[in-house]
Amino acid sequence: MVNLSLEQCCVPPSFKEAVVRPILKESGLDKEVLKNYRPVSNLPFVSKVVEKVFETRLENHHTTNSLHDNVQSAYRACHSTETALLRVHHDITVALDSNCYAVLLMLDLSAVFHVIDHLILIKRMEYSCGITGTTLNEIHLLFGVPQGSVRGPKLYCIFSRPIGEICKRHNISYHCYADDTQVYLVFKPLDNWTNISKRLEAFVADISKWMCSNMLKLNEDKTELIVFAPKIRVKDLSNLNLNFGGNVVSDAECVKNLGIYFEKTLAMDKHLSAVSKSCFNQIRNIGRIRSFITEEACKTLVCFLVTSRLDYGNALLYGLPATSIQRIQRVQNTAARVITRKRKYDHITPILKSLHWLPVTYRCQCKLMYVFKALHEEAPVYLQELVHIYKPMRALRSENAMILTTPRVGTKTYRERRFDKVAAVLWNDLPSDLRNIHSIKCAKYWPKSVTKPLAVNNYIVTMKEEREHTVYVYRLLTVLNKNDTNVPERTIHHFHFTQWPDHGVPDSIKLVSFYRKVKIEKCCQNGPMVVHCSAGVGRTGTFIAIDALYENGKNVGYVNVMEYIEMMRKDRMNMVQTYEQYEAVFEALLELFTVPETSIPKNDFCKYISDQEHKTLPRNQNMYKVQFQRLEALRPLYPQSAYIAANSKENIHKNSAKKIFPHDRYRPYLMSYGKTRNNYINAVIIPGYEEKSKLLVTQCPLEETVVDFWTMVYDHESEIVVLLDQLNRNAPLWSGRQKVLEFEQFTIVQDNASNSDELQLTLKHENQGERKITVFTTNKLNTTSDAMLPTNILLDLLKNVKNCWEEHKGPITVVCSDGCSKSGIFVALKLILEKLAIDDEIGIFQVVRTIQVRRPEFLMEFDQYEYCYKCIKDHLENDSLYANF
Repeated sequence: MVNLSLEQCCVPPSFKEAVVRPILKESGLDKEVLKNYRPVSNLPFVSKVVEKVFETRLENHHTTNSLHDNVQSAYRACHSTETALLRVHHDITVALDSNCYAVLLMLDLSAVFHVIDHLILIKRMEYSCGITGTTLNEIHLLFGVPQGSVRGPKLYCIFSRPIGEICKRHNISYHCYADDTQVYLVFKPLDNWTNISKRLEAFVADISKWMCSNMLKLNEDKTELIVFAPKIRVKDLSNLNLNFGGNVVSDAECVKNLGIYFEKTLAMDKHLSAVSKSCFNQIRNIGRIRSFITEEACKTLVCFLVTSRLDYGNALLYGLPATSIQRIQRVQNTAARVITRKRKYDHITPILKSLHWLPVTYRCQCKLMYVFKALHEEAPVYLQELVHIYKPMRALRSENAMILTTPRVGTKTYRERRFDKVAAVLWNDLPSDLRNIHSIKCAKYWPKSVTKPLAVNNYIVTMKEEREHTVYVYRLLTVLNKNDTNVPERTIHHFHFTQWPDHGVPDSIKLVSFYRKVKIEKCCQNGPMVVHCSAGVGRTGTFIAIDALYENGKNVGYVNVMEYIEMMRKDRMNMVQTYEQYEAVFEALLELFTVPETSIPKNDFCKYISDQEHKTLPRNQNMYKVQFQRLEALRPLYPQSAYIAANSKENIHKNSAKKIFPHDRYRPYLMSYGKTRNNYINAVIIPGYEEKSKLLVTQCPLEETVVDFWTMVYDHESEIVVLLDQLNRNAPLWSGRQKVLEFEQFTIVQDNASNSDELQLTLKHENQGERKITVFTTNKLNTTSDAMLPTNILLDLLKNVKNCWEEHKGPITVVCSDGCSKSGIFVALKLILEKLAIDDEIGIFQVVRTIQVRRPEFLMEFDQYEYCYKCIKDHLENDSLYANF
């Protein structure tokens, strides 16, 4: 409705009505003086929606057409008063670092939101921004933009754009935040002060003239001037006075700029004093009621009233002497003691750690976050201009290390205060893997390798061992406290789960496998297990819930998931954060209580299988049959709604088997299909255990789906095809050696002889490049018989495919008649061998369960499951084959 109103230039009158109420600007002002009031618009909800849609469209228009003033920081995403202050502070410190002076003139407009002329605003929107329409024609209120309006701030920014043009015309640097304009000019000690004064007065005269013509006025009481100088030149400063409109603005010793006090030498003494005084007053008030409130409530009050004051603008404090920082560190220490009710002389470090508070020095290093945002275009342009990636003159390893260029600086006094200098130093000290990530989550707290211990304050962390597994990484760490020589180093078993996706939850099979590995680890100490994730609530809560409920369930015979998670949330908010995580707890517990561990260490496998085969048990009670029956009970049963694409009218004829369809969640999508095709092919994606290992499992193409087959191979960059059955005669994939076969946008040429078990094809797209494809096909495999092949033939094929994959490292396309029967055995053995190489154990049951999640029709027959065990046994007994695999 709102979009239709804007498109038809007809907004209902009821959407435009608002009650404007006068509100005192500050408590304590004289209520009889009208200028002490601020008009605030109380808009109805629907009107706010209309204005929000308008404001969003206006913002998109400005962004698309680059109409923003880059140094206007108000009412824009990723911009704030702190980013504005950081840039102004940087420019001033650069001037002082160069042994120059800097003049800062702060212009404040009087009642600017009250007196904006609507007709001027409309013309400015039309001529400067290209925004026109009948919605701008009917205006009843001629002046003012009431505060509280959604679109009011954006309209003011449009109205005040000419101020920046005047600054540029006078070659004067400036920065704006709404109606607060900061103008600064850098000059050398030998420059004539009179000329500087005249230059600024000419600028102010132009500004005043523009304001008069636009019904605005400078606020004389709030317009301030300050001259910054290096410490060694403060005594040489001359008085600088500006005359405009009969008023004189004199050089001040200190000015307040967007809530931060600036002094002539940027020592920040007055700002630190003001913050300390304000915070101590708040702490004193909180202390009076401390005995009546809980620790959590007290912590909330301190964070709201004290910590927010300490953190505002703290990036400007970095590089100050330790004695200056200590003044506000005392504030934080006092607040921490009030919360925890500790005595004055209790050591503060453990108190801060118990509250998870960083000391002030480290809180000031938030410049590092601005660097990260600037490098990823999430910071204002004026901060992005200050960070530059280092580009060596010749090819070096540092070229891709995301190192910042460190600028050359002058005086020692100010070099630690410049944003470009400090940001580069802090950023370059980070590990390379952190510099190259796209989002900051958590820091690495263990050593890089077994040869490089990590020193953290008084502790030395050493990594004795590191082993990568299919779903986790195990590290054996030791921690030594240098200050406590009486305590020996402590051993830490570190399990790092690597299969939790950024969105959603992991497969319960993998999560349970990881959990079991953690629980069987034997530890010397009796201390608690430490569990953490990035935020410490969602994934952490899920793992803790699984552990606690499983252990309790074994003892009492039942579990109550909801009751336990509610109890967890009383201790830590938002534990088990999402519905998917809550569901994962149930699935993992079901897995733990019903499915025993079936993985067998590699060295014990052959003996274990021999023992099982020599047991005199009925066939339906042997190990293979018991496991297969359990697989049958756990085989997924998906509803028809999971196969929407496969069952659609345009795709149903593309399936060779009537009941083998790809799940919509797991099928590969075609991207470069032609005008007469769509994105469907009867295939599923099976992820491997090794990096970049993936299998595309599909049926032998039908006559009308050959082009879909080659589209999938091309789009998913598969360079290996394993053909396990004879192709349909009326649907060949290639034509013969040096013969060209064309399918719509694809051309296929066979490069070598057809009697080879390994064919080389060239696949070419009409609008793009060509690809080399290796096809593995064996006459012994291409048979219509359902009888099991000799294990040595299939193992040889797996070895050849493995060797070829080592060169290409891409998806493998596996093809059989129905995309299931023979492909299932090949895929299962491929993943079992991958897991064997990484984990040093055989998990046939787990692997088959994993692939059946993607295609439940895999390994439907008991003989197929038993055949997998036989293949792996033969593989391990053949030492030469195992050594070369």
